[in-house]
Amino acid sequence: MLIAKIDGSSVKIIDGNTRIVKRIFNCSAYKGPTTTDIHGEQIAIACGDGKTRLFDLKNGVLKRTF
Repeated sequence: MLIAKIDGSSVKIIDGNTRIVKRIFNCSAYKGPTTTDIHGEQIAIACGDGKTRLFDLKNGVLKRTF
């Protein structure tokens, strides 16, 4: 199980069992993320600039901006 924790302008992905931070995604140039959705191997982050970014959880690569 993965947990997304919004912390300022970043989203920390935490392993729910070990409580270890697996990855950090930033929206530092923006007002900050407002919501996240973890689904399988991807995470969608709605940032404060009104855009949603889809990242690959495995390697952290930005896949698409909506």
